[in-house]
Amino acid sequence: MKKPTSSRHPKRQTTSRTGGAATGRGVEYQTQYSVYRALLLLQDGLCIPDAHATIGIEPRVPSSGAVTAWDTLVSGGAVVEELIEAKASPKHSDVVEWLDRVARGNQEHRDRTFQFVYGRETRLLLSLDRLIRIAAESGDDQQKFSRLIEIERKPEFEEALSRLGGEALGILRKMSVRLLPEEFLSEGVSFRSRALAGAGGTAITDHLYTKFSRAMSARASFGINELLTEIRDLGFELQVPPDAGAMPEPAASAAFVLQYLHSPIPISVLAAGLAATVDSLQSSLKSETFAIRGEVCEPTIFSRKVRHPQGRLLLASVLEALLGHIANHKTDRSGLEQIRNAMDLARECVEAKPGLVTRMYDVLDKPAKRLGDKRLVLKAAELCISAARRSNREQADVQLEAKALICGRSWVRQRTGELAEAGVAADESIRLGDSVNDDKNTAFCKKCIGRLKRMQAESAIDESIGRELLVESESLLREAIERFSALSGHGPTHPEVGDCYSLLGRTFLVGGQFENARGAIKRAYELISDTNSKDYLDLEILAGDLEAAHGRRDEAQGHYDAALAMQFGDNQEVSEIFARGYFQRGSNAVRKGDVRAAVDDLRRAGSIWKGLEEHELSARAEFRARQLEETVPALLPREWQAESFAIRLMALDIHQERLAARGRSASARRDDPGVQYWRELLPHARMRCAIEHVRW
Repeated sequence: MKKPTSSRHPKRQTTSRTGGAATGRGVEYQTQYSVYRALLLLQDGLCIPDAHATIGIEPRVPSSGAVTAWDTLVSGGAVVEELIEAKASPKHSDVVEWLDRVARGNQEHRDRTFQFVYGRETRLLLSLDRLIRIAAESGDDQQKFSRLIEIERKPEFEEALSRLGGEALGILRKMSVRLLPEEFLSEGVSFRSRALAGAGGTAITDHLYTKFSRAMSARASFGINELLTEIRDLGFELQVPPDAGAMPEPAASAAFVLQYLHSPIPISVLAAGLAATVDSLQSSLKSETFAIRGEVCEPTIFSRKVRHPQGRLLLASVLEALLGHIANHKTDRSGLEQIRNAMDLARECVEAKPGLVTRMYDVLDKPAKRLGDKRLVLKAAELCISAARRSNREQADVQLEAKALICGRSWVRQRTGELAEAGVAADESIRLGDSVNDDKNTAFCKKCIGRLKRMQAESAIDESIGRELLVESESLLREAIERFSALSGHGPTHPEVGDCYSLLGRTFLVGGQFENARGAIKRAYELISDTNSKDYLDLEILAGDLEAAHGRRDEAQGHYDAALAMQFGDNQEVSEIFARGYFQRGSNAVRKGDVRAAVDDLRRAGSIWKGLEEHELSARAEFRARQLEETVPALLPREWQAESFAIRLMALDIHQERLAARGRSASARRDDPGVQYWRELLPHARMRCAIEHVRW
């Protein structure tokens, strides 16, 4: 579905209500989700006309002697009263405030349920998701709940439980949180609208979007039966979803599995998981009007939730077949496109089949990184860690938990700038690995922590602390070299040893030990034999940085050019390395006097970092490009130097927005409004960054 434009969908003005959407983007997400829920209710209404469901837009409801406001209310049918909050980019404070409203709302109406839908993860939401799962596992057993909380203790648990109070267990069992990124929400709306009305679905979506946008200020509610009548009166022909209740096998089993998926699945994989032949499954699916496209089967909407006596076993069996498919197609789209389906099934299997979910990480680690989606990598790791802690643990479970901690949680936290959290995960991985004599894991951890110490040194304000961290980095990387060299299956000439030397060279370079850096780089070149690998790409950029540090600009550019000419197909894992390469080549071009080439490279770097949601790095590249283009004021207040590049760039953007709104001419735009004006822009820029740039 095309994103609604401002001309077709009126934007709502921001209000001061508690829990309200704060930005135009937030309002769009909130409205899109209301449309999505309405489409689900409309499909239910076609099958069960007497359900009398309603959907309310921005309702206010009594809550423990007060009134609380919500984004959406759904009632009727199978739901007594569900209160929903939808946030595209929730802040920590948004989640805390929602917990407070849930606690108050629960006191007023014991049959209420509460849902928080969000486009981007936060640490508190991750912990809350885990708490909800623990509550479901505990049932009414408060002692079991307390024991499980103690076993899986997380810092955010205490904050969430304190907000919910003494009835936390009961409230958590009525709560749900759902990660629904904006692109997935858009796809879901498009899919549901097509299922409802075929080609006419997009027009129905536009109609509902406009209707709900205008209903916000009035806090209006709509009966689903009345909406169905209205849509039919507009001339749309609606399609009643099929009933899977009387389907023969293997269609009935396929129907049960397909309702949990969000993207097409290869029929061959589905057949393997259901112990059916491809021919028999295809024949059965076609006879029951399933959506088959080529060699894949689409997720399917049914008139009611499909149940199956062997349901959990079916999900586990299909997950196992799906993981086998991904393992055999780790580098092509056929496998990569199934990672999210595997995650969908794993969430359903984590309680019943924790061992299978634990083993999943071994398959998904590299492919998930290849997609370039750090959130996906983190969620896969967290699922594995959670499953490993609830399985009948064997040595392999401990090893996989250790791997998920270092290759998943710590890997992501290093790349999101959360270095302390990355270090905690790495230390825990070492502890677990050492407990089961996993020497390979320990070697990787030493390498990872060595890199981490160097990163901490680069950001250290105190020079003496920075030097100490660099000494630690060198020691850890040398230990990693020794461990990999002595490891069976690796040895002193293994490329992993070469990568350790590359990291050691970077540590020496940061510390100004140029000759030691050159020696480490030389050794890395000798050991990293694959000249089209990620490690070799990183090494070429490092070699360029060393030449640049010596002032040898042409030699540096030669290394950068060689690195940036490398081809990796659709492997997004190397994107951040390419971004760094473009930035370094651009910085080198500045010193060579080639401003145009420098600006082009800086903008390429900024674009890649922006796509990876590396807001500070992206802003640094763009700010530097604007400086070179002389569009950054020459005189700025001293306070700007203490601000992040993201805030500085946001202040410049706000200034440009103000000029555009006033219709200022090009010559007027070059006028400097003065130091005080630029100083007063900073609070506005900080607020905008806090809203739009979420730390997760």
